[in-house]
Amino acid sequence: MATTSQPARQDEPGPPEGEVSPDIIPDTQKLADLYRAGAKLYDRDDLKRIETELYNFERLRSFTVRNIDGSTDSIGNHMFGIDWSIYEREPIIQFSDYWRAVKGCPCELHQGSPCKIKIPSCSSYYITWRSLAWKPTEYKPDPPEVISEINQRHSEQRLNFTQLARNLETHQSSREITKLLCFGLGTMNGRSYPDNLESSFRHSLALVMADAFRPSPSVVPRSVWEPPTHNVNVYAQDPAYDAMDNAFLEKRGIAPVGEHGAGGFSLIDDESVVFTCCVSVPVWQIMADIGRPVMIIARGKPEYVSDDNGGPDWYKIRDTESPRTKKMLEEYTSHELIGIEGLCLFVRNY
Repeated sequence: MATTSQPARQDEPGPPEGEVSPDIIPDTQKLADLYRAGAKLYDRDDLKRIETELYNFERLRSFTVRNIDGSTDSIGNHMFGIDWSIYEREPIIQFSDYWRAVKGCPCELHQGSPCKIKIPSCSSYYITWRSLAWKPTEYKPDPPEVISEINQRHSEQRLNFTQLARNLETHQSSREITKLLCFGLGTMNGRSYPDNLESSFRHSLALVMADAFRPSPSVVPRSVWEPPTHNVNVYAQDPAYDAMDNAFLEKRGIAPVGEHGAGGFSLIDDESVVFTCCVSVPVWQIMADIGRPVMIIARGKPEYVSDDNGGPDWYKIRDTESPRTKKMLEEYTSHELIGIEGLCLFVRNY
């Protein structure tokens, strides 16, 4: 019979911070053994399935969580039968990674301290709930001064965009590319104006990339405010997107996916290009299990972990390396993206 993990009561003593509760050690050892034997932390079909379940959460009594050993756990939906409009909450996927799983702390609570939650089995993600109260309820067009500043920045970056497009075309060679997948580009309708501006710039980069991967690409950069002309399918996943973001993306030919944090990863395959930026999930480890993109555009390699025990601060790092990502990177060659500071290009060798 499936079980659901429950947080320890506040009056129950837990293990010291950074240590693993004895009752979850058997599961962590089991997971490590399965991983060494080739079992995947993340499964394409499962990510697509759980995204669909969460999308229909108002009608489901429970959710099914896949474990690495092939078993499943049933997680009760405590919002079933409740007037969802009153509480304004929705479920979202939070990913564990290799280190959190084998160390026994799949999630983080209280500003980065490892949690004391017992793992139901060997799962690489869990379901949590978030409030929607902070999200805008209606579309609010940007004021003229914001549009003016964004266009000014695009004008200043015109040469860099041209260099980026040429750079990508050079490395594309004869490889077939059918989709561009963007992860963690950020909302353009948040509370921080500088963050909104930076997010708009990242989405501009995505449009330049899409143009560069067309069958007959043009190196002439387009303003982000112009209608789409690219042929490659472009998808963007960021659970922070709201109605304004979705309208902006769809108008420019970018399809929002993975509203609950999982579905977009199921699209990764050997004919895709992945653009990942400012993510809070283990994108590299997910790619290592699901597919080998033609190109990966990222801030750099997954973050280094100091030793086999994960190092003293392993739980503070979101996108870490793992034994499997190390092997994956042997199949890629890294290149500098000329003109675009802070991003690296990884091209598959075959």
